[in-house]
Amino acid sequence: MNVAQLPMIVDNTVISDLEELFLDFMAMRGLTIKSLEAMRTRINMFLVWCESKEYTEISDLSPDVFRSYVRYLYERDRMDRPGQKMQHSTIARYIIVLKRLSELLLDRKWAYEDYSAGIVLPKSKYKTIESFTPEQTQLIFDTLMTSKIGSVSKIQTALILYVILDCGLRISEALSLKPIDVNPSARLVKVLGKGEKERFVPVSNRTLDMLQRWTYEQQVNRKEYIFRSNRMNQHLTASSLRNTLRKIKGIIGEQLGIDSLRVSPHTFRHTFARNWIVGGGDAFSLRIIMGHSSMRTTEKYVYLWGTDLVSAHDRVSPAKGVNFDL
Repeated sequence: MNVAQLPMIVDNTVISDLEELFLDFMAMRGLTIKSLEAMRTRINMFLVWCESKEYTEISDLSPDVFRSYVRYLYERDRMDRPGQKMQHSTIARYIIVLKRLSELLLDRKWAYEDYSAGIVLPKSKYKTIESFTPEQTQLIFDTLMTSKIGSVSKIQTALILYVILDCGLRISEALSLKPIDVNPSARLVKVLGKGEKERFVPVSNRTLDMLQRWTYEQQVNRKEYIFRSNRMNQHLTASSLRNTLRKIKGIIGEQLGIDSLRVSPHTFRHTFARNWIVGGGDAFSLRIIMGHSSMRTTEKYVYLWGTDLVSAHDRVSPAKGVNFDL
């Protein structure tokens, strides 16, 4: 196709205008504010790169420009770790932004073809997902409860971690819980997850009992946050919980190999997922409980920990219940 066949650009839009136009385009898809901010960072890096190459007009963009930028992504160092390349999973997120930008260009008739066609997402190797052994988990709780942290703070911290460990919640989900979200008769808690999506997660009787006792002792109203900071009806922040865990790690350091392990709320969530898979739980149910938007995310746990196929087969084979023999 020659230049004469290109669609006419009917306005004076330049590349520097694309950031806000792109974010408006993505906002129409119902993305959360957090997701849009991540998109802003990624589209901005592309626009800065374009400026460095002296691409200023929309007409300067092309499939070759998009491919050149992808090569740059593979070659550039991480901002926080000079000398270390970007992970494939990170590069994939930047390429997805390119593909969405190409959709915008086509939608506005600023392009006559998909500039991102042929650009494939890199395959990400499944990284080791850290989780705690039963001994490590107990050591963390024991150290927390015998530490010099204030009694209310350490009990509240331990209960939050116990809820995450029992239900597989994200830290933000656990901290947003209110008594009204807890249904003891159904043994479920209502969780507000990523993208403001609600889901119901099973909870053990022991956790329910401790939550009910805590809300009663702390005089938490039904619509107040269960886990509160010192401010009026403000939930505890994730950063304060992480700071507490850093102190705990400093105390137990080299014991049981925890020194090299990430001691964070998310590791408790991973521990739940690991125990679910190793204990014979199915991936579909785990996806619902964990609130994963994609089955691919859940598959990482199965790939890493669902290795005991013989035991799994023994548990689920429908043939074992059939009365048949030769």
